[in-house]
Amino acid sequence: MRLFIKFGYLGWLFTGYQSSNGNRNVEDTILKVLRERKIADSLNSAARTDRNVSAIGNVIALNSEEKPEKILGILNSSIDGMIFHQHAEVAEDANPRHCDFKIYRYIIPGDTDIGPKFKPVLRSFVGTHDFSSFCRVDNRNTSRSIKSIVVKKARDAVYVDFVAGSFLWNQIRTIMAYAIDHSFDETLEDPFNLRERYPKLVRPEPLILIDIEYSGLSFKIYSSKSKNADFRSRLMEISMKNQVLSQFASQLKLSSTTR
Repeated sequence: MRLFIKFGYLGWLFTGYQSSNGNRNVEDTILKVLRERKIADSLNSAARTDRNVSAIGNVIALNSEEKPEKILGILNSSIDGMIFHQHAEVAEDANPRHCDFKIYRYIIPGDTDIGPKFKPVLRSFVGTHDFSSFCRVDNRNTSRSIKSIVVKKARDAVYVDFVAGSFLWNQIRTIMAYAIDHSFDETLEDPFNLRERYPKLVRPEPLILIDIEYSGLSFKIYSSKSKNADFRSRLMEISMKNQVLSQFASQLKLSSTTR
């Protein structure tokens, strides 16, 4: 039986995603459990995120005779910082990379200086383009089609959602750096007139792989009370630390312009 398993992870807890990338990368961490428990010998990944990038809905594929609920239960109980929450039985030749689209979200803190041209600059990246100036080039074709880039304002942050069938290495982080840098430009230039790679990247920690969509495939939800409680506890701890740091900022008059 071949399974697609949808899972999330906190990127900063791992040394990268791809196998052999550091001593605690995402793929090897999962494989270690699968092999020790004799569940599967290998896996395929839908997306290999940059180091420190998180995910809520990445997908791995594996072949196993074990029941899906048992596999997700073992993975959830064995791996800290990951949550395995959905599964679907698929055809034996199904490749998780062959999806309809991926959704990534970049979170910009409320105190980041963003100008009025931020949205128009981002709109220039929608459609099919050669993104060789906005990615880390490897052996893949640098032509990609971005379906949409949507900017949403929240109370204390700005969310930027990217939707496409596939993305290149560092592509979103380079586009975001360019858009922020040019958000105050009086006139908009075509970013694809650049003759070399744009030299900046935004930080990876605020980037999240939100979901991966497959037409005609319905995932079954798997809920782990202990894992859900663990992630809620992490959220409360981070919220507490943020409150403490906010008091430092308030009492010491800290700001982004402090030297």
